[in-house]
Amino acid sequence: MERTLHISAHHADAALGSLIGELHSSLIDHDPARRDRLDSILSTVFGHSLGQGSHMVELLQLVGDRWSALILTLLGAGTFRPSELQRVVNLLSRLGGANDISHRVLTAKLRVHERMGLLERTVRPTVPPSTYYTLTPLGRELVEWIDGMERWCFRNEARFHAAQQSFDDADPGE
Repeated sequence: MERTLHISAHHADAALGSLIGELHSSLIDHDPARRDRLDSILSTVFGHSLGQGSHMVELLQLVGDRWSALILTLLGAGTFRPSELQRVVNLLSRLGGANDISHRVLTAKLRVHERMGLLERTVRPTVPPSTYYTLTPLGRELVEWIDGMERWCFRNEARFHAAQQSFDDADPGE
Protein backbone atom coordinates (compact mmCIF):
# COMPACT_ATOMS: atom_id res chain seq x y z
CA MET A 1 0.00 0.00 0.00
CA GLU A 2 1.46 3.33 -1.06
CA ARG A 3 1.32 6.15 1.48
CA THR A 4 1.35 9.78 0.49
CA LEU A 5 2.33 12.62 2.78
CA HIS A 6 -0.05 15.55 2.57
CA ILE A 7 1.22 18.90 3.86
CA SER A 8 -1.12 21.83 4.25
CA ALA A 9 -0.18 25.10 2.58
CA HIS A 10 0.35 26.66 6.02
CA HIS A 11 2.73 23.88 7.12
CA ALA A 12 4.57 24.02 3.77
CA ASP A 13 5.06 27.78 4.12
CA ALA A 14 6.26 27.29 7.71
CA ALA A 15 8.66 24.53 6.65
CA LEU A 16 10.04 26.65 3.80
CA GLY A 17 10.39 29.64 6.15
CA SER A 18 12.28 27.46 8.61
CA LEU A 19 14.63 26.21 5.88
CA ILE A 20 15.26 29.76 4.64
CA GLY A 21 16.02 30.84 8.21
CA GLU A 22 18.48 27.97 8.59
CA LEU A 23 20.07 28.88 5.25
CA HIS A 24 20.50 32.52 6.32
CA SER A 25 22.08 31.56 9.64
CA SER A 26 24.58 29.27 7.91
CA LEU A 27 25.87 31.92 5.49
CA ILE A 28 29.23 33.49 6.17
CA ASP A 29 28.74 36.27 3.62
CA HIS A 30 25.51 38.20 4.23
CA ASP A 31 25.41 39.88 0.81
CA PRO A 32 21.68 40.57 0.15
CA ALA A 33 21.87 39.72 -3.58
CA ARG A 34 23.54 36.40 -2.81
CA ARG A 35 21.03 35.66 -0.05
CA ASP A 36 18.09 36.47 -2.36
CA ARG A 37 19.47 34.17 -5.08
CA LEU A 38 19.95 31.34 -2.57
CA ASP A 39 16.40 31.92 -1.26
CA SER A 40 15.12 31.57 -4.83
CA ILE A 41 17.06 28.34 -5.36
CA LEU A 42 15.82 26.92 -2.06
CA SER A 43 12.21 27.83 -2.89
CA THR A 44 12.53 26.13 -6.28
CA VAL A 45 14.02 22.99 -4.77
CA PHE A 46 11.39 22.94 -2.03
CA GLY A 47 8.54 23.48 -4.47
CA HIS A 48 9.65 20.93 -7.05
CA SER A 49 11.41 18.23 -5.06
CA LEU A 50 14.77 17.02 -6.23
CA GLY A 51 14.44 13.56 -4.75
CA GLN A 52 13.72 10.23 -6.34
CA GLY A 53 11.15 10.59 -9.11
CA SER A 54 11.99 14.24 -9.80
CA HIS A 55 11.68 14.90 -13.51
CA MET A 56 14.38 17.56 -13.35
CA VAL A 57 16.90 15.22 -11.69
CA GLU A 58 15.95 12.38 -14.03
CA LEU A 59 16.39 14.57 -17.10
CA LEU A 60 19.74 16.01 -15.96
CA GLN A 61 21.04 12.51 -15.22
CA LEU A 62 19.78 11.33 -18.60
CA VAL A 63 21.42 14.13 -20.57
CA GLY A 64 24.61 13.71 -18.57
CA ASP A 65 24.95 9.99 -19.19
CA ARG A 66 27.39 8.55 -21.68
CA TRP A 67 25.07 8.10 -24.66
CA SER A 68 21.88 10.15 -24.39
CA ALA A 69 23.08 13.55 -25.61
CA LEU A 70 24.65 11.91 -28.67
CA ILE A 71 21.57 9.79 -29.41
CA LEU A 72 19.20 12.73 -29.06
CA THR A 73 21.45 15.03 -31.11
CA LEU A 74 21.60 12.47 -33.91
CA LEU A 75 17.82 12.08 -33.83
CA GLY A 76 17.71 15.85 -34.31
CA ALA A 77 18.90 15.12 -37.86
CA GLY A 78 15.80 13.04 -38.57
CA THR A 79 14.22 9.63 -38.22
CA PHE A 80 16.42 6.57 -37.61
CA ARG A 81 15.97 2.84 -37.46
CA PRO A 82 17.72 1.38 -34.38
CA SER A 83 20.38 -0.49 -36.41
CA GLU A 84 21.22 2.64 -38.40
CA LEU A 85 21.37 4.74 -35.24
CA GLN A 86 23.64 2.18 -33.59
CA ARG A 87 26.03 2.21 -36.57
CA VAL A 88 26.24 6.03 -36.53
CA VAL A 89 26.68 6.20 -32.73
CA ASN A 90 29.42 3.56 -32.91
CA LEU A 91 31.19 5.33 -35.76
CA LEU A 92 31.23 8.61 -33.85
CA SER A 93 32.30 6.81 -30.67
CA ARG A 94 35.25 5.21 -32.44
CA LEU A 95 36.26 8.58 -33.89
CA GLY A 96 36.35 9.87 -30.33
CA GLY A 97 38.33 6.88 -29.08
CA ALA A 98 35.42 5.40 -27.10
CA ASN A 99 33.82 1.96 -27.07
CA ASP A 100 30.73 0.99 -29.05
CA ILE A 101 27.20 1.06 -27.70
CA SER A 102 25.60 -2.37 -27.45
CA HIS A 103 22.18 -3.12 -28.92
CA ARG A 104 20.86 -3.74 -25.40
CA VAL A 105 22.09 -0.39 -24.07
CA LEU A 106 20.80 1.49 -27.12
CA THR A 107 17.37 -0.13 -26.77
CA ALA A 108 17.26 0.74 -23.07
CA LYS A 109 18.21 4.37 -23.78
CA LEU A 110 15.61 4.68 -26.54
CA ARG A 111 12.91 3.28 -24.23
CA VAL A 112 13.80 5.76 -21.47
CA HIS A 113 13.73 8.65 -23.95
CA GLU A 114 10.39 7.43 -25.29
CA ARG A 115 8.97 7.15 -21.75
CA MET A 116 10.02 10.73 -21.02
CA GLY A 117 8.25 11.97 -24.15
CA LEU A 118 11.45 12.93 -25.96
CA LEU A 119 11.01 10.61 -28.90
CA GLU A 120 8.37 8.60 -30.65
CA ARG A 121 8.66 5.00 -31.79
CA THR A 122 6.82 3.90 -34.90
CA VAL A 123 6.50 0.25 -35.85
CA ARG A 124 5.57 -0.50 -39.44
CA PRO A 125 3.83 -3.83 -40.09
CA THR A 126 6.41 -5.35 -42.42
CA VAL A 127 8.04 -8.76 -42.15
CA PRO A 128 10.03 -8.42 -39.98
CA PRO A 129 8.47 -5.31 -38.40
CA SER A 130 10.35 -2.06 -39.06
CA THR A 131 10.90 0.24 -36.10
CA TYR A 132 11.69 3.94 -36.46
CA TYR A 133 12.53 6.61 -33.88
CA THR A 134 12.01 10.33 -34.26
CA LEU A 135 12.12 13.28 -31.86
CA THR A 136 8.93 14.74 -30.45
CA PRO A 137 8.56 18.53 -30.15
CA LEU A 138 9.71 18.17 -26.53
CA GLY A 139 12.77 16.23 -27.69
CA ARG A 140 13.57 18.84 -30.35
CA GLU A 141 13.43 21.54 -27.69
CA LEU A 142 15.85 19.57 -25.51
CA VAL A 143 18.21 19.04 -28.46
CA GLU A 144 18.31 22.82 -28.98
CA TRP A 145 19.46 23.13 -25.35
CA ILE A 146 22.05 20.34 -25.83
CA ASP A 147 23.32 22.07 -28.99
CA GLY A 148 23.68 25.29 -26.99
CA MET A 149 25.64 23.46 -24.28
CA GLU A 150 27.92 21.94 -26.93
CA ARG A 151 28.57 25.36 -28.48
CA TRP A 152 29.29 26.79 -25.02
CA CYS A 153 31.74 23.94 -24.30
CA PHE A 154 33.56 24.40 -27.61
CA ARG A 155 33.73 28.19 -27.12
CA ASN A 156 35.25 27.71 -23.67
CA GLU A 157 37.47 24.71 -24.32
CA ALA A 158 40.70 26.73 -24.04
CA ARG A 159 39.49 28.28 -20.77
CA PHE A 160 38.71 24.82 -19.33
CA HIS A 161 42.13 23.57 -20.38
CA ALA A 162 43.88 26.62 -18.88
CA ALA A 163 41.99 26.26 -15.59
CA GLN A 164 42.81 22.55 -15.37
CA GLN A 165 46.47 23.20 -16.19
CA SER A 166 46.67 25.97 -13.61
CA PHE A 167 45.08 23.73 -10.98
CA ASP A 168 47.37 20.79 -11.84
CA ASP A 169 50.46 23.03 -11.76
CA ALA A 170 49.60 24.56 -8.40
CA ASP A 171 51.41 23.45 -5.26
CA PRO A 172 49.17 20.80 -3.61
CA GLY A 173 49.83 22.44 -0.23
CA GLU A 174 48.17 25.69 -1.26
